[in-house]
Amino acid sequence: MARARAALTSDATVSFAAPPAPWEFSSPPRRSYEKSDPPKTWRRPSFFFEQRSAAALLRNFPLEAWLDAPEYRPTLLAYAEALMHWTTERLYPAWKEKPDRDRPDAEMSQWLHALSDFVVRLVPFIGAQSTLTNFIQPVGDRLDEDGLRYVAGVASSVVCRYVYDAEAISADALAVVEYCTKRMLRERVFVRTSYSAGEIRGLDLAPMIQSLLFVSVTGAHGAARFANGEWRDVGQVLPLVDELMSAAGWVTYVMETYLTLAERAGGALTVDAFVRHVMANIEAQNDHPQEWREGAILARIAGVVQGLAEANYPLRQDQAHDLLTVLDRLVDLGDRALRRCNNLSISGVCSSKGAPRESDVLLRPDVSSHMVGLPLWAFKKIGRWVREGEDVEDCAANPTRRQGSTPAETRRASSLRH
Repeated sequence: MARARAALTSDATVSFAAPPAPWEFSSPPRRSYEKSDPPKTWRRPSFFFEQRSAAALLRNFPLEAWLDAPEYRPTLLAYAEALMHWTTERLYPAWKEKPDRDRPDAEMSQWLHALSDFVVRLVPFIGAQSTLTNFIQPVGDRLDEDGLRYVAGVASSVVCRYVYDAEAISADALAVVEYCTKRMLRERVFVRTSYSAGEIRGLDLAPMIQSLLFVSVTGAHGAARFANGEWRDVGQVLPLVDELMSAAGWVTYVMETYLTLAERAGGALTVDAFVRHVMANIEAQNDHPQEWREGAILARIAGVVQGLAEANYPLRQDQAHDLLTVLDRLVDLGDRALRRCNNLSISGVCSSKGAPRESDVLLRPDVSSHMVGLPLWAFKKIGRWVREGEDVEDCAANPTRRQGSTPAETRRASSLRH
């Protein structure tokens, strides 16, 4: 305490003690029955950096106040580099030519979360490129669970601090989110030919997907966007969503999380963006069916289609064509889920109207053998004809056909009135 008080009144340069080396080449203590010293090996030092206690202190460190002071900024950045060097050397020691760890270091879990939040707070002061190069990539580029855990912490922190809560979304914040997205997509679960393709496991991947699709927090009324239910700025993050959905939207959990985004965003999400994100992954289900048919994904997609049709009414012809194309593909995929939609209220697709009458059901001829029907109110507000024997393209090309033009024997198609 006396030294601390003296330092407050001293003009000496402030410095931080760097953490001791994480490894030392020495002999372990000799046991009583051993006649000579054991051979030297790489081991933990007797005087070591206790990272679990340091993690609690790091979360409360007034980093912004230190960085705002020009005379202290170099000192703090040097200490941050020392912490990063200790972490990298602790996880990936230089004396190991090829690290052979198959499991994450349990002792480092809390420290990685605390350090990831600490380095994200550097972004507004030193920029995204310097932060990525010096403080994120040394661990984040490693394709193991520790590397993923560290980047997951970075993603959560940057989205909460500089997307949800910031007055404006900065280019630096988006650059860090983009790096996290690219790093996550390198995981083998997103490689369709891998053994564990599409299987989201572990404690870090699922929360990371939620963060990168901006749905990790809800009900935060003090936030500036997204987490408080306000989605007017969703267009600023759509390029990042595009990248994630184009590469991993075929994964069941990714599509479910994206549909949460679409449901929360409502009319703020453009029809073009939704169709682009969904259509490529619907087509992918032909080769990689995953679990879409057994879950509520198809019904939720139909619900979002209906919501977008109502939010953008009256639709342009190209928008109506695109939304009808999505519904057309859902019929092709939805043997079970969409048949249930005729009898149940699922995610707002069937609303509260109960089971539809036969005259209210639209049946596509190319799937008639499956008896798959879509309720007409899923098409309501789209304002286009679909008749038996006619594809969606023909429907968009002939929007003015009257009710009497449908062959009487079909009794499955009827006009849609606004």
